[in-house]
Amino acid sequence: MARVLLKFAITILAILLANGALQTLARCRYTSDYNDFDGDGDSDGGDLTCLYPWSKDGNDLPAEPRTSFYSDLNNCLRVLSNKCSRQNYNCIFHKKKISKDCSRKLVEMGRECDESLIWTLTNTRGYPYKSDIIRERSYKAFERCEKAVNRDRGWCR
Repeated sequence: MARVLLKFAITILAILLANGALQTLARCRYTSDYNDFDGDGDSDGGDLTCLYPWSKDGNDLPAEPRTSFYSDLNNCLRVLSNKCSRQNYNCIFHKKKISKDCSRKLVEMGRECDESLIWTLTNTRGYPYKSDIIRERSYKAFERCEKAVNRDRGWCR
């Protein structure tokens, strides 16, 4: 039962994080946004399907660092809409903006949830991006959203 719930949570996590990129992934084409994830100016190359870090059966996810980690993470993700999940993904991976409404939802979800989400993503077996850069971008995105919400402004960038 726990394995089924874990696979369900993994599926939701994968859909929410990658929803903005699913059509591109299905076409397996590059866009300029996908070429340089580490910001060093050179292409990080590879087939776009290699950039999709989740396996079909969910067995590539890291072991839970604590009991009920994935269950708690699933509850965190309920705060974000699909639209806001896409905006968060695009902010982190493509340096796009997050709307005021989605900034609020991200802050409502909380930093601990955001960090858990990024931990899961960057510790997934086969994850192709430079984890330290993605963690840094996620931290900055959350921080900017938090400031924007506190100032009642609306952009995360």
